[in-house]
Amino acid sequence: MHLKPSLVTVLRNHDFKNDWNPDIYVRHRDNEQIFIQAMGYDTLIAHAKKRNQAFFSVLFGE
Repeated sequence: MHLKPSLVTVLRNHDFKNDWNPDIYVRHRDNEQIFIQAMGYDTLIAHAKKRNQAFFSVLFGE
């Protein structure tokens, strides 16, 4: 599921950017020293699969 237009509006109103990937909005808050990402469930799962695939290939030497 991609981000709904209403959520994109809220994110943009709160200075979130999506410079390189239209499915991920990011914001860095200097004072609190935090980095916030907002993404849809499909994007989260896709990134987790790629990360886990790389991890297991190193772990099992594949």
